Amino acid sequence: MPSAADDYFAALERLVQGEPTHEKNRELASKGKLSITPSSVAREAGRSRTPIAKEDCDLPNVRKAILKAGGRAASARSRRTKNRNEIDELKDQNRILQLQVSRMATLLVDAAAELRDLETTIFKLKDSLKVQHEATPVRPGLLGIRGSDPSPGKGGA
Repeated sequence: MPSAADDYFAALERLVQGEPTHEKNRELASKGKLSITPSSVAREAGRSRTPIAKEDCDLPNVRKAILKAGGRAASARSRRTKNRNEIDELKDQNRILQLQVSRMATLLVDAAAELRDLETTIFKLKDSLKVQHEATPVRPGLLGIRGSDPSPGKGGA
């Protein structure tokens, strides 16, 4: 069975999230007038406010958390507005990312075409060198070799 502190903390969480279950708290939240106080938390928890109301109370950790979270609870309207704003921001980010993906795809297609062109050029150059090499007879005098003996020092200059 949950302790009183657990009940108060659960109630505090519901109020902070703007999701009260107590009828009066729901009514106040719908008008944007629900404040997070020891009284509203006790009401939401269905418990007395005495253990959390005063500075020298029985549950100081609960009171501290309530005072820290104090102020207006999130209303359904403010949550919807926040969610809409977040959705709009995410849609904007998505559009930007889609544009970036599109640009990258275009660059990739261009790079692939350039690569094919370069490969074709390399193939043609290799073919041209092969043809030139086969067409040019090698004469010993052209390479600085005299006679048919390729060993160094013999028949050389």
